[in-house]
Amino acid sequence: MRLRSAVSIFTLIAFLMFACVVWAQSPTTGQITGVVRDASGALVGGAKITLTNSSGVQRESTSDSGGRYTFSLLPPGNYRVEAEKTGFSTATAENVVVQITQTTTLDIPLVVASQKAVVEVAAESPLVDTENPARGSVIDQQQIRQLPLPTRNFQQLLTLTPGTSGPIQNSSELGRGAAPIYVNGNRSTSNSVVINGADANSIGTGSTPNLAVPATDSLDEFIVQTSQYDASQGRVAGGIIAAVTKSGTNSFHGNLYEFFRNDALNANNWFLNNAGASRPPYKRNQFGGTLGGPLIKDRLFFFLSYQGSREVNGTSLLNSIGTVFVPGDLSNDRSTAAIDALAASYSNVGLFTGCLPACLDPTALFLLQAKLPNGAYVIPSAPNPTTPVAGVASPTVAVPVVALSRFREDQLNTNLDFQLSTKNRLSAKFFGANNPALDGLFNLFGLTNPLPVPGFGGTANLNQRVLALDDTHILSSHLVNDARFGYSIITTGSKPQEPFTSAQLGITSPLSNLFAGMPEISVANEFDLGASPFADNSGIEKTYTVGDTFTWQKGRHSLKFGMEYKHHDLNETFNLYTRGQIFFLGFSGDPFADFLGGELDTAGLTIMGSGVNNRDVRAQDWSGFANDDWRVTDRLTLTLGVRYEFFGPFTEAHGRFIGFDPSRLTTVAIPGGGGVAVTGGFVQAS
Repeated sequence: MRLRSAVSIFTLIAFLMFACVVWAQSPTTGQITGVVRDASGALVGGAKITLTNSSGVQRESTSDSGGRYTFSLLPPGNYRVEAEKTGFSTATAENVVVQITQTTTLDIPLVVASQKAVVEVAAESPLVDTENPARGSVIDQQQIRQLPLPTRNFQQLLTLTPGTSGPIQNSSELGRGAAPIYVNGNRSTSNSVVINGADANSIGTGSTPNLAVPATDSLDEFIVQTSQYDASQGRVAGGIIAAVTKSGTNSFHGNLYEFFRNDALNANNWFLNNAGASRPPYKRNQFGGTLGGPLIKDRLFFFLSYQGSREVNGTSLLNSIGTVFVPGDLSNDRSTAAIDALAASYSNVGLFTGCLPACLDPTALFLLQAKLPNGAYVIPSAPNPTTPVAGVASPTVAVPVVALSRFREDQLNTNLDFQLSTKNRLSAKFFGANNPALDGLFNLFGLTNPLPVPGFGGTANLNQRVLALDDTHILSSHLVNDARFGYSIITTGSKPQEPFTSAQLGITSPLSNLFAGMPEISVANEFDLGASPFADNSGIEKTYTVGDTFTWQKGRHSLKFGMEYKHHDLNETFNLYTRGQIFFLGFSGDPFADFLGGELDTAGLTIMGSGVNNRDVRAQDWSGFANDDWRVTDRLTLTLGVRYEFFGPFTEAHGRFIGFDPSRLTTVAIPGGGGVAVTGGFVQAS
């Protein structure tokens, strides 16, 4: 029994140790490691290794009895490494590149004191990383500047990493441009985004469109790790996306820039041109600047950046250009006589045989004659309308529609790095951005009407704040501790454009005193009138992160330990379906005929939402890890790690639960169509 127990315990320990065979680097730091040898190739212990860079980072270490040394938890950048020992000349390596999550190997040769050694190390990363099992690609400043970006959103470069995929981006995108990424076949919501060491994820959606997007000129580098990433990271099944913004150095540096696009330089959309529609407006200006340098030489450094965007966009395939379908005999003559003639062409359709135009619904008549503030009809006309023929319904024709969208961005990035001493470095990095937009055709997170007509867009405001505080303390040449705090807030909100009220359409609603706008009216496979039922919402997402990583170089072992705590707040309000939603599905013979007759009892569907419209969700996450990079021989290193995570359950701040009360179902009166029962009755209790 004792032997069996011992075997079981050994098996469990072995499983835990090998469950995560990875390096344990922070997502925003890297490390330098190597061996010091003399001219004969013998290992040199006790050599003093000094590391510095232009951002004030200063480290010292001593090679152990096996000649090994390691500098862990280093900010990305170019470093100068010096090695010295009594009896040997000083060896110097310039431009030693450190990249986030990566290990740079630098073996240093020492020669006798009568000679001088200079070691030059190429700044490029090795083509094959033999030190690290993690899979991922670092995108550095040069690549960020030189690679084409349709909307200058660094997320559009994430798919350069093997194992990732995403949709093709185009320059017509409104604003920052959506940039979902799929890692190893996982969903786009299965990734984690870390900015300057702070959790910047959206727990409300898990997607990228509402995340912070620092300007490319403010980024130092970023990486997408797709698999076998270190034990200090986890939480998701997809990739880890980590970005680091620039820091100041001992020399002042900065730039000014402006990028612009203009419809005067562009060709018309081929489909619009083919349909005889003119080239829509498109004016985009993106401008800004950066400045960094020393406040106190070798001690205190700053970096600032600003970026602004101003855009008027009539070319976005998601928010500005669409297609609807209308009867081929619908013209710009919207007199009552002309509409009666149009209705008469449906007099032999389904339930309306012998009925239309006598039973023409007053709501349909109002919408056919209604105009938007710009003078355009709510329901667009056919491009080349034919003359209505009584009893002969005209087939539908496609009509391209264009609605102007607008976008504005103002973002600020501020970084301070304070080298308190050779043993202590503090950094504070803040990013803030406001991104208000007006979607001509509302499409926030894909929550759009299928066939929207212009005039019923909505605002889509996305704002982000990310604060990251970091304290790196050198306890000794072999002990380093990194403590960090992060705070991220994402605010979202949208309001629909509502040129008409339910009362104007002759529709009574039990919620019209709160939500006066007209319901969404969908004529199946033809067009949708009214605002999207998802267009009235708001949310605030807050994430607090506290973490610590401790590294210990002990002989052939590089030990790393860490823990992290996250607290999530999600407060959201969704006024879903509060104006109502009416579907004309065509069960009576033709959807447009149903619309003309206001037929809902047998041919349509009506939805209305009410009850609890807000959620105040709370959650807490805990995680911890331990790693040992064990150099068994000069040719074999085992990296053993284990990580534990606890995802706390979601709770409601006010203790609500949702129930259903059938007695609270309501009825909406539709002129010409009769009363139809609609949903409601959702109640809350505490």
